[in-house]
Parts: sequence; structure tokens; C-alpha cells
Amino acid sequence: MLPTCTRCRSRRIKCDSLLPACANCSKHDVECTFRDEALQVDVKAHYCYFTLHEANSDLESESGLTETTPDGIPTKPSSISSFIFMPGSGKDLYIDLSLPSRIVEVTLEVLSQRQETDDKMTVDEESFPFLDIPCLDRSTLTPGAVRGLLKDYHRLVQPKFDILDVGILRYDGMHLRKLPETRRFQILMACAISATQKSYKEPIWKPFANTCREWANDFIAPIISSADADSMKAILLLLVYELADPTRGVIWELLDVARRTCLQLGWNRTASSSNETTINGEAVSHNPMKTRLMRVLRDIEGLVQQPSSLLP
Repeated sequence: MLPTCTRCRSRRIKCDSLLPACANCSKHDVECTFRDEALQVDVKAHYCYFTLHEANSDLESESGLTETTPDGIPTKPSSISSFIFMPGSGKDLYIDLSLPSRIVEVTLEVLSQRQETDDKMTVDEESFPFLDIPCLDRSTLTPGAVRGLLKDYHRLVQPKFDILDVGILRYDGMHLRKLPETRRFQILMACAISATQKSYKEPIWKPFANTCREWANDFIAPIISSADADSMKAILLLLVYELADPTRGVIWELLDVARRTCLQLGWNRTASSSNETTINGEAVSHNPMKTRLMRVLRDIEGLVQQPSSLLP
């Protein structure tokens, strides 16, 4: 059991000492810390949470190396992912590990569940449930965790996909639930993408990515249906997430939505004629944001080998 956190101690209130933040700190959306009397330093509770999960993951990995058969004979682990996700020393065009390798991994996992019966490949639907996506309580997204994920997004993702304004990425992580829906969606998607990228080498970040992505689902419909610049940003963020984690298999549908949104906005045409208007009746004019977002869409379509006829 961890000692009472600094905030609860200073206010002389009961502390449940939970990780990655006690209930009182989570309720007030502040960073939870406690005093390490041995080191004489303040330790962040979510740091202990990550460290414990990482240590547990390492132990499980090591135990997997000593799997045995019913006869007690040691065997090598047969996990398919061990042959797919070994990080390389070089870089590629995608976010860390490549999209094709992620798709191959998912495909092999599905095929490994299939059984050959009467010379035909069939799937036993009862023994082939969809994998449960691990998620965390939303209160675990502490301000410190959000700031760290946005910082990594700014450093690793933003240079490749210039979608969000810099002001969004400088958010301090405080009072996330009180933000406007569009701004909250963009922050959650940036955190989801960043956490997914980090999970390639540190699997403990995967539940954080899933939590952010599922939370962002609450705002997708109204944002995309408005068919404006924020809609295009939302679709591009969803596409970048699909590049990082294609297990949902919706990248082609999202590309179709992006193209239809371009038509509605009139972004598929240039402003060569002042008489041109969009489907919504708005005049077509030079727009730096349009240029930037269309460049991102062009890059994404190039990555999935599906050039768009809408792009000039």
C-alpha cells in the first residue's frame, strides 16, 4: 500500500492510495504525488503505475520463454506477434513500424484460428470471439499523462502529418472534461495516436490508446456531420490512427468520407475562377488550412497506394 498522497495529506483527508491516481486527485483532475521519505523526493503516482505494469509485462515475457508441453518438455513460444513486431534499427515511411506489417500480423492472427475440416477451411464461431480491447478508466488520463502524450505527438507525428494547430499540442492537460467537444476530440485522438506509437515498444501504453480512442468516439458523429474544416481534421486524425493501428479495418471507409467532405467543401478545385462555389454555396478561395490538410490527405493516400482523383 502506498502512503497518503501529498494533496490528501496537506488537506488531512482520507486517501485510497490507488494508482495511477487516488480518487480525490482524479476527481479534481490534478496530478497525484506522494513523498518518498527514503529518497526525500516527491514521486508521481502514475510513474509507479507505468513502472509496475512494465515490470509485470517483462515477467510475463520471460515466463513465455519457458513454456512446456504436457510431457514437461520445454518448447519455444508460438506467438505469431513475436515474428511481426520485432522493432528494427531503421526508419520507414510510417509511424514507427509499417502499416503492411501491422496488417500481416492481424491477418495471421485471424488465420491461426481457422481449422481444416473435410478438406475445407472453416471457422468455429463459438471459439472465435472478437478480441477484447483493453481499456482503462477515463480518470487514469491524468494531466501529466496527457501532456506527455501530446509532447510525443508534437515531436514524432506532427512533422509527418501537419493536422493540428500548435496551440492544441500545448494544452496543459487540466480540466479535459470541460473543454469544447471539438477541441477535446482533437486532444484525445492525438493522445491515442501517440500512445499507439509508444505501444509498439512499450505494450503498457496500448490500454491508454484504446481508452482515448473509445472516448473520442463520443464526439465523432456531430463533428464529421458539420462538413467543415474541423470535420476534415477529425477524419485525417482517424486516418492517421488507422495507419498506426489498422485492426479496426475502416481506413478505406474513412478515405471515402474524406473525399466526399472535400467535394462538399469545394477543396477538390482551385480558386482560379472567383465565380466557383462549393456544394454548400460558399465561394472557393485560397485557404492555407485547405492547402495544409489536402497535403496530409495526399500523403496518407500515397501511403496506402490509393491516389485520389480529387487532388489537383
